[in-house]
Amino acid sequence: MYLIGHAALGMTLASKVTNPILAFGIGWLSHYLGDFFPHGDEQVGKWAKKGNEVQRILAIVAIDGVIILIAYGFFIRAHGFTLAPLGFLQRFHECNHNFFKINLPLWAGFVAQGVVTISLWWYLISV
Repeated sequence: MYLIGHAALGMTLASKVTNPILAFGIGWLSHYLGDFFPHGDEQVGKWAKKGNEVQRILAIVAIDGVIILIAYGFFIRAHGFTLAPLGFLQRFHECNHNFFKINLPLWAGFVAQGVVTISLWWYLISV
């Protein structure tokens, strides 16, 4: 099943409960429920194996991801966006977020995060 189908199934089922942990679990389990039924994308796997498999899979994921972002944009426009209440975890995150109270300019944050991210990915690729 394409990611857009999994996302639609997971969001539909998870949106029926108010507990965020239960909603996450339902969304996660819905992946396996969706894969249980034939959905006709088996040919994508066969097509990917006929060439550079990683590039072909990344192309499908990129297209699927853009479609998800567009669909999610319509969803947010229709229903708004609110963070799920996470109780203790939300309070814990708020306490730890910018714990040192250093307010970097936007450009410095981009550079700092970029350097850390690239360094970590470089490390992960090289080990």
